[in-house]
Amino acid sequence: MENKDDELLKQFFAQHTFELADNGFTQQVMRKLPRRLVNLNRIWVVFCCLLGVVFLLVSNALNQLRMVFGNFMGDINGWIASIEIGVQTPIMVYLTVLTFVFLGAYQAVESNN
Repeated sequence: MENKDDELLKQFFAQHTFELADNGFTQQVMRKLPRRLVNLNRIWVVFCCLLGVVFLLVSNALNQLRMVFGNFMGDINGWIASIEIGVQTPIMVYLTVLTFVFLGAYQAVESNN
């Protein structure tokens, strides 16, 4: 049902599409934009970025971010160390890979149909 609706929509928009003649209008508008405002905008962006960096340095935020990152990495290391490798793990890995192979084969067969 959706394919039929999609086909009808594509057909409708293909028949009712029209192009507007630009005749260089967009380029003229872009050239007439005030250069001064563009430059002021760039200066303002650089100023705000520098102000943000100064704030990070003054407020000791870099050390806090470093500490958060270190704690996060420690948590990941602890989680990895807590994984128990038992007898069932190779069987589980084999079954998982086998499942993905069958799913991939099924998808390939279905895509050809």
